[in-house]
Amino acid sequence: MVFRYHARETVSVIARSIGTNRPRVERCLSKALELGVAQALADLPGRGRRPAMTAEARAWVVSLACQKPKDLGYAQELWTTRLLAKHVREHCEAGAIGV
Repeated sequence: MVFRYHARETVSVIARSIGTNRPRVERCLSKALELGVAQALADLPGRGRRPAMTAEARAWVVSLACQKPKDLGYAQELWTTRLLAKHVREHCEAGAIGV
């Protein structure tokens, strides 16, 4: 959008050519003019909820999921979502993961 606008295409032409609407193009261009092109292309931090898990906790769960449940005393060969969640709840440190 920014390159096309720089090439003097109108907002309507840009919107039609990429299959979007004028307000979306105008928001993108306003963001680029206000913050600069490089910053406008990057995602801005959202207003959403903060992650419930720390990076360390996420790494622990991923490493756990890469192990076989059988190696940890379960009868199953593969993890189910329910079994993995149960194991995490039973073995995580209190407060380390938002469960």
